[in-house]
Amino acid sequence: MTSMPTPKFPVSVLQTSVKMTMEPPVSLKQNMMQLFDNVEDREFTENKQPKNCKRMYYALAFFHSICIERKKFGAIGWNIRY
Repeated sequence: MTSMPTPKFPVSVLQTSVKMTMEPPVSLKQNMMQLFDNVEDREFTENKQPKNCKRMYYALAFFHSICIERKKFGAIGWNIRY
């Protein structure tokens, strides 16, 4: 749904509706929690090597979270050691 006015859609519906947004994670921990909430345990247990699969998923999720955090700071985020 959009808030752009149009003659085909009544304005009163937009004025009485509730706005909902999905905020991106703010910290490294929240980003990791969001990534792990999207995965079910059976996806790991049905694998031939569940231990290695969990480790690989954790490493990939951690790397992704670090990239997202550092992207917030632009060019400085990749040039400063943490």
